[in-house]
Amino acid sequence: MMKKLLLILLVSTAFIYAQDSLKQKQVKAFEKVISETDTTKLKELLKYYEAHYNQQKVEAIKWAIKNKIPIKIILPNGKVMELMGLDKEGKPIYYSTYNVIAAKTISTDKVQPGGSSGLNLTGSAIDIGIWDGGFVYTTHNSLYPQVVIKDTATATDTSDHATHVAGTMIANGVQTNAKGIAPDAKLYSYDWDNDLSEMTEAAINIPGVQRPLMLSNHSYGREAGWVYREDKKWWWYGDNNVAVDQNFGKYDDLCSSIDQIIYFAPYYTVVWAAGNSRGQGPEPYTSHKHANDPNGTYTDLHYKNGGDTGFDCIPHQGLAKNIITIGAIDDLPNGYQSSTSVVQQNTSFSSWGPTDDGRIKPDIVANGDALYSTVYHDSAKVGKPTGSYYFSMSGTSMSTPSVTGSIALLQEHYKNKHNQMYPKAATLKALIIHTADEAGANSGPDYSFGWGLMNTKKTADLISLDVNYPTTIEEYSLSNGQIYSLDVVPTGNEPLKVTIAWTDPPPSSPTDPVLVNDLDLRIIKSTTTYMPWKLDWQYPSAAATKADNTKDNVEQVLIDNPVAGQTYTIRVSCKNALASSQNFSMIITGFQSATNPDAITLMQRDADGNLFGNLGIWNIYGYWVNVPSGTQNAKSTPLTIRAEQDFKSGTYQKYNYWEDNLSNRYYLNWNTFNNFSSITEVTAQFNNTINNAI
Repeated sequence: MMKKLLLILLVSTAFIYAQDSLKQKQVKAFEKVISETDTTKLKELLKYYEAHYNQQKVEAIKWAIKNKIPIKIILPNGKVMELMGLDKEGKPIYYSTYNVIAAKTISTDKVQPGGSSGLNLTGSAIDIGIWDGGFVYTTHNSLYPQVVIKDTATATDTSDHATHVAGTMIANGVQTNAKGIAPDAKLYSYDWDNDLSEMTEAAINIPGVQRPLMLSNHSYGREAGWVYREDKKWWWYGDNNVAVDQNFGKYDDLCSSIDQIIYFAPYYTVVWAAGNSRGQGPEPYTSHKHANDPNGTYTDLHYKNGGDTGFDCIPHQGLAKNIITIGAIDDLPNGYQSSTSVVQQNTSFSSWGPTDDGRIKPDIVANGDALYSTVYHDSAKVGKPTGSYYFSMSGTSMSTPSVTGSIALLQEHYKNKHNQMYPKAATLKALIIHTADEAGANSGPDYSFGWGLMNTKKTADLISLDVNYPTTIEEYSLSNGQIYSLDVVPTGNEPLKVTIAWTDPPPSSPTDPVLVNDLDLRIIKSTTTYMPWKLDWQYPSAAATKADNTKDNVEQVLIDNPVAGQTYTIRVSCKNALASSQNFSMIITGFQSATNPDAITLMQRDADGNLFGNLGIWNIYGYWVNVPSGTQNAKSTPLTIRAEQDFKSGTYQKYNYWEDNLSNRYYLNWNTFNNFSSITEVTAQFNNTINNAI
């Protein structure tokens, strides 16, 4: 009996210790995020956005009263529109949801419970923000109790659209064919009023939660071009004197504001719908309304959104640099087969790029075709009974939460594999782009599908691979004049592929180039330089070429048939002078080994010489970070490291000796290394008998 009691006590103690250790790691992870978030700048932005919003809303209400126009409109198809303010020319600014009337398509089902990957990801301990044209129905039997309203809300503010979007992300599976992607994630629901202020505040701390928000979904945007309204008439939202709305493709104040928030909060991943504008509009000279003169009727000339070719019809927010912009494709019930299976027949509404400055948008595509999810009203129609209903909707509003929910799973997986630490937004963006399935008629990115169809399973596999090949996913910082260099040896049985992404500051003025810090990615072998993908905005349907990319804050170099055993050098530099260091994230696949002359490889070997377990690095924030054996760490002075045995959770044992490749000197216990002039490796070697165990 005593033995049983002792065993129970030991197991309980171990469980409590493990829980405490996990909480400590989670606290440290949030501390790291907060330390790299510029809360001072965010608070300044918050104050500005609050004042600007209040002024805009007052002007909007006055205009609506004068013109006898409702502030908020719900169209028969469930689309929500709301007057938000007036622009500099006095024209009304409307936000609208991007619905027009999933998991298998983007391979997310393979990482969920029961999936082929065995990862069983559910979004546990992940926070998601949702901004929408109303609030989520919190007591829906597929959503309760995972949704928290963060604005002042009434029953009339409950939205079918927001509830549908929420279900795609987190529905619990009470209705089997409407199960969400990340059912264990926590969802914080906001309406779109004052969205910039609320996003800024949440990036500092989610109100009442006391931790920063690191993921949010936005299935709406500011209207542009043609819109078919509730009065069954076409309305023109562009300038009355132009045939094509110049707001399509334009990097405006909204884009700059969103990019500014993310720049100051580099762990905050913002996912935004590209819009459903393509092909919308009547035949030329059809009788229509002008948004800034709702009581008049006009027959002037305005072309359909996207014109004859369908390009250049992404409006406003979806054009920001630092977000992930999502287009829609038809459902793939059997999953991805080939690039030809990715089509937009039922989703021909999905907006295409380019941006006016030539950047690649959308970034990625996902299923936006008749997704079945949760709604508040029966058949999602106002006036019908309310409760726990389900309905199918299409639109980039629906493809966007598919991606957001999948990112929640990827954040969970990354934390599980990286000591509870979070990836930066640029890292997630680079990972998703790197692993996307090819879409479109030509290799490389295009302005219709962006970088391709998201593949959650491939992305999760890379996160797992990074544990054994730590150079797979890296987060670096580039100083002014610095050139980052890494030598890699390809496997030879797959392409050598490198992707970088960075959170770029917004331009100082509207006349400056949109891309502020122009990083350059190159791969060099002997006298051959391999260049990144590039698109030409003047020929939007043309295939991507490989040349200097001066537009995007994502670059990718692909070598289809690298020579095995040969050395290729990856280089990252910056064309312009950097006002401060520029962080960037880099993803590499297709290599068997990597050497950075400016880095030191930390290794831990067992008695047989095999790499195993983790080592600890004492970081600048004052705590130990565990890294897998074989990790490369930037040379710094000093560097404090310790060896750990992974079979003793939360503890470490002193090893017999350290050995460096310069002089084979032995270091007892753990030490601070100061001489890195020619050391490239340091090894902690364990013998059969481990002495001085703590």
